[in-house]
Amino acid sequence: MHSKTKSFALSAIMLCLSGGCSVHENKSTSADVPTSHQDDSNHSSQQTTAGAPVKGDLASDLKMYSDNIKKNPKDARSLVGRGLSYEKLGRFDESLADFNKALAIAPETPGAHSGKAQTLLWQGKLDEAISEADKALKQDSKDLSAWEVRANAYIISNKPDKALSDIEHAIQINSTQASVYELQSQALRKLKRDKEALAAVNKAIEVDPSFAQSYNSRAIIYSGMGRNREAIADFNKAAQLRPEIPDIYLNRALSEIALQQYREALADCNKAVEMSPRAGDAYFLRAKVYRQLKDPQSAEKDEKMVADLGYKPPKTLKL
Repeated sequence: MHSKTKSFALSAIMLCLSGGCSVHENKSTSADVPTSHQDDSNHSSQQTTAGAPVKGDLASDLKMYSDNIKKNPKDARSLVGRGLSYEKLGRFDESLADFNKALAIAPETPGAHSGKAQTLLWQGKLDEAISEADKALKQDSKDLSAWEVRANAYIISNKPDKALSDIEHAIQINSTQASVYELQSQALRKLKRDKEALAAVNKAIEVDPSFAQSYNSRAIIYSGMGRNREAIADFNKAAQLRPEIPDIYLNRALSEIALQQYREALADCNKAVEMSPRAGDAYFLRAKVYRQLKDPQSAEKDEKMVADLGYKPPKTLKL
């Protein structure tokens, strides 16, 4: 996962999708749950789930909740609110501490278990996230966030059938939540049900045309089908909506490489490196582009960075 940037996924789990490939799949998603970093053999991306909140708004929320807690240290609801704000800022240890305090004070506080599950998911603690989501659902079977978090954890754990079951429950609760259909698409891709996955991601876009991850995901599916021009169009849309996500540029570079658009691919790799200078996948891909552009000196520099960072490309990645 790239430094502190909430990207579209949690871990570099790769999923080979008929032909297309991803260096890893984006995890900062449009919902409050990270969608899994799944990728189809050639495209990159790392999830998640509602767009990252505006930090200015979060700063005012943090102050409000902190003021409430200062006045009443046992204000469990404010602890949950602050925990959610910390989670959205990527301050996961502080988030977890607030959820734990809230649960110690009042175990039935709404959102405490599901919020904790979400933070654990971001930390890659999948079994613990599932356990907390279980507690949340036992407390409230209509807790949409808990269904999404658990489905996401199941996808990352390579249990797509279980994920689909949870997603069906989530759709029954709210059929207009784009992130639910995005998760459904990811689970279906795990099962190689590509046409159904495409239908699910189309539904996500229909429900929320501003949900960037769905354009990224649909682009990866298109790439897997060899439809790279359509893929690039969707990556363009994703980049317009979420220009701060480096994985979108790496994914687009892969489609550009497939079309032998090496100059465009280099520009995208440069953006990814600038935004995420410790991301081995960005240097790996840029080195490949430099080789195609007959620039061995630059390629060797990037290849050294790849080795220094310890990055190993997925076996499914074919360039």
